[in-house]
Amino acid sequence: MVLASQFQAPWWLRNPHLQTLFAATVRKINKPPVRNERLETPDGDFLDLHWFGEQQGPLVIIFHGLEGCSDSNYVRGLMRALTHAKLGGAVMHFRGCSGEANRKRQSYHCGHTVDIAWTLNKIALTHPKQQLCTVGFSIGGAALLNSLAQERLPKQLIYSLVVSPPFEPRSGANRMNKGFSQLYQRFLVKDCVKAAKAKIRAGIDLGIDLEQLEKAKTFWQFDHHVTAPLHGFGGADDYYNRAAPRQRLKQIERSCHIIHALDDPFFEQSMIPKADELGENTILELCQHGGHVGFVTGSFWKPNFWLENRLLQLISQKLKEY
Repeated sequence: MVLASQFQAPWWLRNPHLQTLFAATVRKINKPPVRNERLETPDGDFLDLHWFGEQQGPLVIIFHGLEGCSDSNYVRGLMRALTHAKLGGAVMHFRGCSGEANRKRQSYHCGHTVDIAWTLNKIALTHPKQQLCTVGFSIGGAALLNSLAQERLPKQLIYSLVVSPPFEPRSGANRMNKGFSQLYQRFLVKDCVKAAKAKIRAGIDLGIDLEQLEKAKTFWQFDHHVTAPLHGFGGADDYYNRAAPRQRLKQIERSCHIIHALDDPFFEQSMIPKADELGENTILELCQHGGHVGFVTGSFWKPNFWLENRLLQLISQKLKEY
């Protein structure tokens, strides 16, 4: 089902870049207290969880975007909203994103589902009587969609929400080469290269062409010379084809709600799936405006961060059904 969103961008924030940048940089959010838990993975690596809020009731597990973490504004905002609503959960940091280089060559990507599935099943075992909801942002949302379609997840998982996902990673690589979006690409690829270098300094042999790593300036270049060889793909195009969640949306059987803006400056509109591509229990809420993980309303002096309020509203509604 495709739903026309009620989100309305104010006149001063109709530009998708302003939406994106305002939400990501302007406001300062006090992060709720967190407790770190390090999970040792079966392959000898580790995943860091930052637990927050109320731990006795339903748990919301959050998956951040590219090179994000629990300090990212969109994650902090949701953590704070959930905490104020007497809910809690954990932020799962993808490998290498918690401030310390992970031990293995591999990290994460749009199609990396193993860590999500393992973590959710681990949490279900340690919290057997608690319902689970998940929220995935951007690349974390794409990985969550792929996990919902492909992995065996715990029965306690009752609801998943996804925000601004790359339904087709190739679309993001193409869009980031155009206009102002090249600025996002420059900073994000720089962060990705920095993370790869941190692992090399930590003594991890990535087995990649270091000269090509230094030269990487676009997502295609980084994915072709780093992401693909590290994760068993035959190049960037092979990665984009195999990791795209759009081709698997029909396979998602659990309740899922996706929020996406038509003007998202990270992706081409052509990647947005049609209603007949969605699973029976999936809702795609499309907003005319909102940018990438933006969705800000209100005035300049008193902005309203609609996204976290909408996510909290949807989670609360779903919990009332159980």
